[in-house]
Amino acid sequence: MKRKYLIFAVIISLFTNCKEKLTDEQIRNNENKKQIDSLYYLRQNLIHNYSRAGHNAIVDSLELLEIGDSIIYNGYSTLDIDSENLNAIQDVAFYSMEQKDYKNAIIYYSKLIKVKKNTNNVGFVDFDYQTRGKAKFYLKDYVGAVKDFEEFKSITSLENTTIGYTDNCFYLGKCYMKLNDRAKACDNLRIYAENIGTDEAWEFIANYCN
Repeated sequence: MKRKYLIFAVIISLFTNCKEKLTDEQIRNNENKKQIDSLYYLRQNLIHNYSRAGHNAIVDSLELLEIGDSIIYNGYSTLDIDSENLNAIQDVAFYSMEQKDYKNAIIYYSKLIKVKKNTNNVGFVDFDYQTRGKAKFYLKDYVGAVKDFEEFKSITSLENTTIGYTDNCFYLGKCYMKLNDRAKACDNLRIYAENIGTDEAWEFIANYCN
């Protein structure tokens, strides 16, 4: 009989400990949610201020830089709590690109693409490839940039995103020029010229491709 009571007491003890552990976890989750909600509210204000400052013709560029830094810092703070928070990853990637911190932009656009694929949330992932390609282009990694621009082309089309597609062809053409692949460079630059329709674009084609 004593042994039965002992076993019962052990079971009750284990159940109680598990319950306490779950309660601690719930408390942590609630605290994390509060922190993320607070950071999200701050993020919204910062992005609003950045947009407003960007439309102000007389705003000091240093002010834009400072607000951008604050948005990036907000993103890092959120990622310390939730390492796969899409808003935070997007912010760090986008505003790093805005500030011409191309190395950091590449890191976080890579993370953004990975998280989107892992969570089956691949909206606008084509433009993530394109922007990462631009960052590589500015760092003169033309081989890496080509891979990203070609990936963009493989998952989009001229019909459903004309502006993005045209922009992509311009950068892709420039990359192939740097890699001395005249045929592919001209193929892409002609698509750009046909859609942008400017004399400068056609003059460039005439000088380089003909």
